[in-house]
Order: sequence, then C-alpha cells, then structure tokens
Amino acid sequence: MVELAVYPGGTAGPRASCTSEGAFLKLVRLALATVLLVFVPGFLSAQNPSAAAESPQAKVYETYLKAVAAKDAKALKTILIPSIAKQIDEDKNVAKSLESLKQRAPKKVQYLRVEEDKNAATLYCDSETMTGTVTMEKVEGRWRIGLQMWKSKQ
Repeated sequence: MVELAVYPGGTAGPRASCTSEGAFLKLVRLALATVLLVFVPGFLSAQNPSAAAESPQAKVYETYLKAVAAKDAKALKTILIPSIAKQIDEDKNVAKSLESLKQRAPKKVQYLRVEEDKNAATLYCDSETMTGTVTMEKVEGRWRIGLQMWKSKQ
C-alpha cells in the first residue's frame, strides 16, 4: 500500500492511502497533468526572447540605457523607482557617478524573458559579458526600474 494525499493548494502529505499501484499511478498522473496545465503554458510564453524584447519592460530598459549613455540625470529620474531616483538628487558628485554607471552598464543587451505579476516585473537579460535581472515596479501606471543584478559570465 502506498500512502499519498494531495490537498487543495497543491500540498501533498501522507494522510490518505491508495490501496493499489494502479490507483496510485492515476493519482500521480492527475497531479502531473495539473502541474503541466497550470505552469507550463505561462513558462513557455515567458521564455520567448522575441516577446521579451518587445515587452514594455524591455522598452523602458532601453530608454534607461540611452539615458545612462547620455549621462542624463533628469531622464534617469523619470525611469527609476522613486527611492532610487531620490539618490540622484542626493549625490554630491552626480557627474562622476553617472560616468561610472556608464562604464559599467551592459552593452548589446538581449532580453530573454519577462516575469510579470500585477505591478512588479523581472526582466531577464544577457549581454556580451554579463547576465542579469532587472526588477521593475509599476508606478502611476508606468514601468520603472528598481534593483539590477548583473553577474560576469566568466
């Protein structure tokens, strides 16, 4: 006898039991089918790099990269979430900070996928030398850039 229970919410536990191997396999198939129906379609659509490149989040990030390249503090403040934009105003040496940001910014970014959940999104990116994630928040109906995490490919 194999014991297995699948409760609402997708949790499993050892409460109910299947009295035959056939009943257990039916239960496993049902659980697997449920997982596939719920998670795979969204995962596959989110994995489409072409869709990611056309996403509103990727367009905002492209605008961000142009503002960084131009060292345009005013434009950056409109693209960043308020708590980060505020740091630009507080920076006593903003010109030097913008130059440093320009030097470290990724080049030739490819957008791999976007995961969006209501007013938050994560943009997964790749460049020649780094891979990264860019978190975004919807503020007053517009996507704005939050924290970024870039790692060297080496």
